[in-house]
Amino acid sequence: MAGKDLIAVRESPDENTGRKKICTECQEENPENFERCWKCSASLAGIEAVDAPESGEKEKEEHEKKTPKPVVQSSLDRKTLMIELGIVLMLCWVSSIMSLVFLPTQPYTSADSIVSISCDLGLIVLIAYLIWRDTGSMGALGLKRCNWRRELLFGACLCGVMFIVKITSGAIAFGFSLPVWETDVIPQEESLLYTVTVPLYLLASALFEEIFFRGYLLVRLTQLFKGRTIWALVISTILFTAVHGYSPSGSFNIFIFGFVLGLFFLAHRSLPRLVLAHWGVNLITLYVWG
Repeated sequence: MAGKDLIAVRESPDENTGRKKICTECQEENPENFERCWKCSASLAGIEAVDAPESGEKEKEEHEKKTPKPVVQSSLDRKTLMIELGIVLMLCWVSSIMSLVFLPTQPYTSADSIVSISCDLGLIVLIAYLIWRDTGSMGALGLKRCNWRRELLFGACLCGVMFIVKITSGAIAFGFSLPVWETDVIPQEESLLYTVTVPLYLLASALFEEIFFRGYLLVRLTQLFKGRTIWALVISTILFTAVHGYSPSGSFNIFIFGFVLGLFFLAHRSLPRLVLAHWGVNLITLYVWG
């Protein structure tokens, strides 16, 4: 809808009856005569208008809207949910165990990057299919229509915050003299192909880890624990830490990093900004800090 048309619709008293259309993408209220959501531009076609709530009810709804719902309704029973979680975790762990067994003994090459990217993308497709089949959308994973300019800005700011968190947790680990292993740093191949593929690998890795640990696992564990979000957050963060196979010092750093990202996901339910921040921290760590 053009800007002049939007203003005309807003200023048209004859057509605006006070009834509202609730956007299915961002849950924002829109006047009954709007064809698209004013906030996210999603189509409002087919959405039935409802009576506007009273002032007290409206304030209550605004408060509930700003408080993200950690529990996403699932059509799966508890047994099926546990079987699905077990299979997905097993697939994730197979690739991680292979990396922990083979990579510390040899330099990380461009071929390893390509294989890792392929595995990550395959698991992402599987997870997306499981969530879509269960809920009919990607909203549970934090993947929905969004303002990319806002996501980029928020992601850049969050990247700075997370890098400070990483430095602070590393300083705490050093202060408590937590052990550091030589395998925390994997030797890298020196080639042009590796230089090109490693940023893509870091992006695929950040995308997979955020979709799996913050999106899929956090949501599924919350469903499994019947809404106990804190338990789901702690366990998903422990699994996120374990899959990296770092030393006690590195594991402490990864746990704090994952826990804070989990809190941001629960607060905003938007995954793109987390992926961008995670990728940015990985790039800074590799090219600047490391």
